[in-house]
Amino acid sequence: EYPLIITRGVLKEVEKHSMCRLNHGREISFLTLKLIRELQEKTEDILKEAEIDSLNIDSFKYAVYWAAKDSFRDDYRKKVKDEISDIDKEIIVTALFLSRSKYKGVPISSANILSPDSHIKKTVETLKSPKFGYTGIKVIPTRGDIRSYLRK
Repeated sequence: EYPLIITRGVLKEVEKHSMCRLNHGREISFLTLKLIRELQEKTEDILKEAEIDSLNIDSFKYAVYWAAKDSFRDDYRKKVKDEISDIDKEIIVTALFLSRSKYKGVPISSANILSPDSHIKKTVETLKSPKFGYTGIKVIPTRGDIRSYLRK
């Protein structure tokens, strides 16, 4: 029902984190890593075949830029020292774009972003607020067991 948008950048980050240890275990399990790799391949297929009506991607970029600023307005460290990356913003823009496109003639209407990044999570939450009013995007954290999110 919901396509999982897993960009190459997210896959690289997850692969890096899969080698890290957290509380005597792997931060990301091998099974989760395998699933993420498979889903990233499917994402590439979706991106190649998505039918995008003449949407204004600049409006999405503008909204994501300001939502990120609003999200970390009161958090100096995340606002100034550890600002949201261009890749994170691009992931969100891609999800917004796809959530308003068609795949094989069927409207997608919703896209999930698989990411461990708090910048993405908070920016998407802000985009979904009444101030911005965007719908159709959801963030699934990669830490822990992601299978429960796939059943919702």
